[in-house]
Amino acid sequence: MEKRKVTNILLIITLVVVLCLCCFTVYDKILKKEESSVCENGVLQCNCPICEDNQNETIVNNSNIVKTYYDNMAKNRKTMVEYDYNIIVVVDKNGNAYYGINKYGNGTVKNGVGTKGNYTIDGYYEAPEDGVLNGYKLPISDVVNFYYGARGNGGNREYIFIKADGTIAKLEYYGGSNGVEIISFEETVSGYNNIIGIIPANGFGAHGYKLFDIYGNIYN
Repeated sequence: MEKRKVTNILLIITLVVVLCLCCFTVYDKILKKEESSVCENGVLQCNCPICEDNQNETIVNNSNIVKTYYDNMAKNRKTMVEYDYNIIVVVDKNGNAYYGINKYGNGTVKNGVGTKGNYTIDGYYEAPEDGVLNGYKLPISDVVNFYYGARGNGGNREYIFIKADGTIAKLEYYGGSNGVEIISFEETVSGYNNIIGIIPANGFGAHGYKLFDIYGNIYN
């Protein structure tokens, strides 16, 4: 009788241990996994250490991609020239930006922004005197690309300068028969990072454009 009681006790202890192991397995494999995952902006995000490491690695890789892109743009930079109505805009091999009245235009620059002078620019041969631009040097540096975009329906135009850190500068002007009038200049336009280009966004009776970044995000 005593031996049977001991056997029953051992059986009960064994069942309790097995039950505890089963409960722990369910918690560890299912419930704990659910607790480590949260929904953020409609996307399931895992908070477990392995996933966090992968997410951190993705962020690092994305940063490397962005840095490599702008570094390569600066490394392979050439002298860039753009003509519009009466104005000429030049970015040299070092990323300095200039503007002035082009040789096919007339009139003067009104409300000029930057430092006025005669600038000898390597790779620029369109001025009245080859390699020399009579105009203004903008207070920005390390420009890797720039784009022209018309804005509105009143003749206002803008140049967007993309710098090697992914930020942008903007020169807004009005071009008329008497020359060019500078409306405004922003050395760094806030709210834009990792910008790589613009796309047309013209409406009925009005011109416009939008910016897009290296990840494909589009901004007004």
